[in-house]
Amino acid sequence: MEKRSANHLFWSPAGKYILIAGLRNYNGVLEFFNVQDLETITTEDHFNCTNVEWDPTGRYVATYVSFWRHPLENGYNLWTFSGKHMHREYREKFYQLLWRPRPPSLLSKEVEENIKKNFKQISDKYRKEDEARAEAARRAELERKAKLRNDFENLLRQRWAEYRADAPKRRAITGHDDVDEENEYLSVEEDVEEVIDEQVIEEY
Repeated sequence: MEKRSANHLFWSPAGKYILIAGLRNYNGVLEFFNVQDLETITTEDHFNCTNVEWDPTGRYVATYVSFWRHPLENGYNLWTFSGKHMHREYREKFYQLLWRPRPPSLLSKEVEENIKKNFKQISDKYRKEDEARAEAARRAELERKAKLRNDFENLLRQRWAEYRADAPKRRAITGHDDVDEENEYLSVEEDVEEVIDEQVIEEY
């Protein structure tokens, strides 16, 4: 690998990937490289970058400008292992970024190797489980809405029955039956004509 604007190499803790970086005088040129396939994934830059820190899983990497080395544009960028930019934050007098240590895996080496070997089948299994959970949640939401609708309709019928039961009281007060929908309203239309102004034009 020749003609690279780089002065540092940062290996992913998980192997396979390496970040070829040109720090400080190289103005933060970043090349995300797949060593297994011997190909560049992508090339990015973080101007005036002074430090690079992989997270313990090898899934993410942070690049930052430390106030110890550069007084301006202090802050950090977060990237995925493949060079996809995730977050940028500027902080005045930002000195250092350290990832939280990752506890040892609870899986044995054999189990981890089996997962890597059968990753597609295992991921399909969990994808189907996720889809089943999502479908169950969707059905539960539909059932919840249906129950709310039924409860509302039952309450509406109950209140309407109470309204009809109170019809004699309202009839005694208003003098008419307001329950019979056909006679609930009496619509009367009247046409009124009124002369506003009158002019006589004489013809000669």
